[in-house]
Amino acid sequence: MAELQRSGSPMQAETIRIRLELMIKRLGYESVILLDAAGRPLMSLGEPHRADEATTHLLQETFTDGVVRRSRLYFDAGGHQHMDFIAPLLHETEGRRQPVGAVLLHIDPARFLYPYIQDWPGASASAETLLVRREGERVEYLNELRHRPGKATLSQLTESAASLPAAIAIREARPGATAGVDYRGVPVLAAYRPVAGTDWHLVAKIDSDEAFASVRDLATWVSLVAFIAVAAIGVAVLMLWRQQQRAHRLKLKVSTSAIVRQSEARYRAATESAGDAIVSADAAGNIVSWNPSAASLFGYAEAEALGQPLTLLMPAALRQRHIEGMARLRAGGVPRVIGKPVELTGRHKEGGEFPVELSLARWQTDEGVFYTGILRDIAERKCADILLRRQKDLYEMLSQTNQTIVRCSDQYSLFSEICRIAVEHGRFRFAWIGVLDAEKCRVLPRTRFGEDAGYIDTVHAARYAGAQDEPGGLGLAMQAVRTGTHAISNDFLEDAALAPWHGEASKAGVRAAGAFPIRRGGAVIGTMNLYATEPGFFDAAALF
Repeated sequence: MAELQRSGSPMQAETIRIRLELMIKRLGYESVILLDAAGRPLMSLGEPHRADEATTHLLQETFTDGVVRRSRLYFDAGGHQHMDFIAPLLHETEGRRQPVGAVLLHIDPARFLYPYIQDWPGASASAETLLVRREGERVEYLNELRHRPGKATLSQLTESAASLPAAIAIREARPGATAGVDYRGVPVLAAYRPVAGTDWHLVAKIDSDEAFASVRDLATWVSLVAFIAVAAIGVAVLMLWRQQQRAHRLKLKVSTSAIVRQSEARYRAATESAGDAIVSADAAGNIVSWNPSAASLFGYAEAEALGQPLTLLMPAALRQRHIEGMARLRAGGVPRVIGKPVELTGRHKEGGEFPVELSLARWQTDEGVFYTGILRDIAERKCADILLRRQKDLYEMLSQTNQTIVRCSDQYSLFSEICRIAVEHGRFRFAWIGVLDAEKCRVLPRTRFGEDAGYIDTVHAARYAGAQDEPGGLGLAMQAVRTGTHAISNDFLEDAALAPWHGEASKAGVRAAGAFPIRRGGAVIGTMNLYATEPGFFDAAALF
């Protein structure tokens, strides 16, 4: 610019003209005027335009301080709105930057801004978005009104306009929402917000009759008004602060990614150090997470377990029920075990089964629904519970037996009551008391109680073990007679010494048995014989 003023070179003038034409074509300005330091036009391109008095005043301020300025929206003689931007052209002389001219950029809001505003209401019979400002003591509508096309409207900022949404927006000068009466005198719902960096206010409104057309659609219309306001604000902010928002989104994305990574690291550290097995599966029931404690509990390494169905960890008897339950959940069924501990049976890689306690949680991400279970081996706890129950039953049986001894006056009644007490209070399958027949080396049943499925009648006599030709050796009753102490088999069907009795014991459900000698005057006269359905029933701690 300084060189053009000094030399008046036609080539430089043409170069400047070409650049200004590009600004008009690419940026949509109505006209561009190149001014010298005195404000005289040197070059004018685009539609003819004459700056108003306010713009001329802004031009002088720009020449004074060298700051870019924007004019207010103003009307020309023909009633058309205009807006001007003034950009100073600075030249450095002796270390000082002096204005040597300016570029006056003229835009038509009807082409630049208002089309956006007019498109915002969307599919509504009455919704409208307004751009307003204060003009003295009046409200000035800057864009064309939907319901009064072809002219702008001025409304008084008086008490009579107290319910006018545009007047409320100007008075409050902050975001808000209200119910009022618009420029037509029609009740409306409105949301408003000041436009940063200007004296404008954006008002989005809709007729109350349309908003409250039905109770069912009330929430929809209120949301629509809010959406219109938010959308309008978003577009305005996007136009003015696009670069800042892009940088903010990028920063937020980086920060969120870091938080997610930290959360994943904490979760993995917690699961890998947990003493309980932690297993996660997807909605299809396939394993997606497997911690070291799960590997110890079930015997599968992580590489072996990942991607496998959860049925891998279950006995065959439970698998179909699990598959049906997962299908029910995928179909929208209500979870039955989530949020409360349940006891199940797990299956080790080697085939062994063991009791576990499961606590199950359900969670969801963008990838779908997942389930996480915390499993604990409760075999020792179950054994302790069983032992405690058996000891309690034994003490109850002994207490009842002592009372029976006091009450009964004859041996038969006493033996009968003791057998009943053993079954009802000791939780045995059946019991019988036999008397020793020394001549025949047999223990003959005297009394019995419980469901023995014919066992006692079939194998009631256990031969004395002294004869070599006796097949099968000693039964438990004769072992007790011979040794003078109790004879126990805690796994009856696997005890080779009791093989002759396995068939009948299996029919009767016998898995453990014990024979206890009965003495009179120091001599063994018979045995009390007890049979249980659980292996390992006769625990050493309970016996001694």
